[in-house]
Amino acid sequence: MNGVTNFLKKIPYRANYLIKAFFSYKNPFQIASIYFFPKPNEQAKAMLSNGLTFFVRKTIWDIFVLNEIVVKKEYSILEKDNSSPKTIIDVGAHIGGFSVFFAKKFAAAKIFCVEPMPKNFELLKKNIKENNLSKRVFPINAAVVGKKSKETVELFLCEGNPACNSLDKDYSVKGSKSIPVKAISFSEIFSKNKISSCDILKLDCENMELDII
Repeated sequence: MNGVTNFLKKIPYRANYLIKAFFSYKNPFQIASIYFFPKPNEQAKAMLSNGLTFFVRKTIWDIFVLNEIVVKKEYSILEKDNSSPKTIIDVGAHIGGFSVFFAKKFAAAKIFCVEPMPKNFELLKKNIKENNLSKRVFPINAAVVGKKSKETVELFLCEGNPACNSLDKDYSVKGSKSIPVKAISFSEIFSKNKISSCDILKLDCENMELDII
């Protein structure tokens, strides 16, 4: 009975979420088809109502991450920010949802987005180019580490959800495969890109945030 009660309580929230999601996209029916007919090896275009476009894999996870930004407004505090940040660093950039979205919001900012997984990184580059942001949004194919002791680190892959890869073996699904990826420190990011200060730092790196800072 408690399970039924909890389900009923969540109906208004879920209905509101679905309505917001529907109107957040110019092609909502194509987006909905990804949920019902996933094809992980294929890509589609997610066209947002605000004019941005993203290449996504035909699985729920890329859309899920976009919805966190566009529908659930998990970074709403930044959307209300009326300052003019000059430099933003996005650690755990995935396919570029945060970087591209806030490049539109902060038109004067340069954004350095770091993503270690090769397949995510390819989509990240495509989405930067698709939205004509190559002069302001700079992708870095590496994993940020707190203290760099070697040139590469092991990235443990989440086969079902490419947004949940992690340097933390215990955080990943037991038996996850791993791949070596380039390691980079904040000091290297600053020096190589001639960054003097960072106005906004976004960290979404699957249980590695405290280790990094």
